[in-house]
Amino acid sequence: MPVTNPFRVASYAAILSAVALFAILIAAPPASARGCAGASSQKLSKAQANRAIFCLVNRQRARRGLPALRQSRRLARVARVHARDIVRYQFIGHNSPAHGSLLARVKRSGYGRNRRLTFGEILGAGRGRWGTPRSIVREWMKRHIHRTAILYPRFRVMGVGASLGMPSHNNRRKGRSFVITFAS
Repeated sequence: MPVTNPFRVASYAAILSAVALFAILIAAPPASARGCAGASSQKLSKAQANRAIFCLVNRQRARRGLPALRQSRRLARVARVHARDIVRYQFIGHNSPAHGSLLARVKRSGYGRNRRLTFGEILGAGRGRWGTPRSIVREWMKRHIHRTAILYPRFRVMGVGASLGMPSHNNRRKGRSFVITFAS
């Protein structure tokens, strides 16, 4: 009967455990990839697209060591109404013909009443593969002004709004328009 060294057995067990853990970590997708369900899909509902945009924006912030933004229902409503106005009134801009400037829209929502806050807003639209949440966020991150808003360290909350359609008369039924409203 061979005599085995208990330290050698424990060493082999530790090595096998480490290899098994490493294999599990490699096989499992990172948590950030699992959390942005449907980010590359063109067939999301507006609510699913909003959740994907929210997730992707927070992923960009996490990559740079910034805290995640919280969701605000009031800011989401401000963003959603503005996205709908962009399609309905066929314009790109921060001043809605029906609902006014960003500041007026946020004040009317009641968000941050009696507090001094900083606000921001970014807009995007696309159709086909360019209208997916992943492609919209990727394009925002390519543009300095949009990237600055997404990564602005004082922002703490955001609201995401999506609307079916584009801000031009010949594409009103195709594509998707997105608005994010940020606040400190």
